[in-house]
Amino acid sequence: MICPNCGFNQADGKKFCENCGSSLGVQAAQGMQPPMAQQPMPAQQPQQPQPAPGAPAPVAAGRRRSVAVPLAIAGGAALLVVVAVVAVGLLTNWFGLANGEYYAVSKLTTFDENGNKVAVTEYDRDENGLAKNYKSTNYTSNGEVQFTTLYTVKYDEDGYVKKSFYTSTAKNGDKLSEYSAKQDFEKGRDGKPVKTEYENERKASSGADITKNKGTTTMEYHPNGHLKSSLSESTNTGSYGSGSTEYTSENTSLSEYDDRGYVLHTEWTDSNYQGKGSKANGSTEYAWEFDSAGKPTSMKETGTATVGEDYEKSYTFDTDEAGNITAVYDEKGNKVKEYEYVRVERPLANIKFSQTRTY
Repeated sequence: MICPNCGFNQADGKKFCENCGSSLGVQAAQGMQPPMAQQPMPAQQPQQPQPAPGAPAPVAAGRRRSVAVPLAIAGGAALLVVVAVVAVGLLTNWFGLANGEYYAVSKLTTFDENGNKVAVTEYDRDENGLAKNYKSTNYTSNGEVQFTTLYTVKYDEDGYVKKSFYTSTAKNGDKLSEYSAKQDFEKGRDGKPVKTEYENERKASSGADITKNKGTTTMEYHPNGHLKSSLSESTNTGSYGSGSTEYTSENTSLSEYDDRGYVLHTEWTDSNYQGKGSKANGSTEYAWEFDSAGKPTSMKETGTATVGEDYEKSYTFDTDEAGNITAVYDEKGNKVKEYEYVRVERPLANIKFSQTRTY
């Protein structure tokens, strides 16, 4: 199951992405694979600086509310609900230190529970940490290339995403889907965005199945300047079943973070679940544990929704000397993610203020 927000490929049945916390909606509740290659808008927010070595270790982070926007999409006969992404950052996890050092992911590899490689995303970054062009490759369980997605991103002067595009192509060269998105920012006196208006469109290769999403997102910040919450409200329209069925839905999503950027809570609502006129909603709580240097050691994720089953998952982490998470392990000790990093020499405002930390 591929998250429409960050592209992480995870086991079926999840209601929220293990990587970014975004709602997976119907796709998760029913355990369905997307009928066509589903890739995200390259816009996940970067990560907060780590606390300085020797800082008091916080207890597991308490609950806070947070939002991301569910967006209805469809392909074939199956209707999928995914999250509308507001591009205030990049598709990656960011980490850094309190002394002003910032790091960006240069390579992310995800694995299934059997240790098989699921996807590899490689970022070619400039001195500002921006990846204007990058590639993600998804694999079958036997290690063969399944499809490749090429991304192009355009940023404003502060490093916030203004436009993004991607095209997914099968191993044989057939185009599977294409995506385009744009957004305008309303910024405060300090230059940080407080509201965005966005719209995006995704098309299947046939052109018959189309998803359009239009909405706004409002952001709040902690006293230290880091992102506290983002609340999105959107209207989603589209068609599926080779264009035979049309739908409209109203969606909201919320995400909130502590003052170091660790995600604490996500929730979503959908006014037209599966395009059948019924409402649905869900939420996820994240409780983090840290060592005496302030580095994350583990995290417990608890999810609930009006569809599907409630769940609880726990993860442990490996970190490097700078505090970057280099590996993520599930409850059975299986490695599910592996990260590589580059240091950002000249971080822009987006990296400094809009960074959020998932896992």
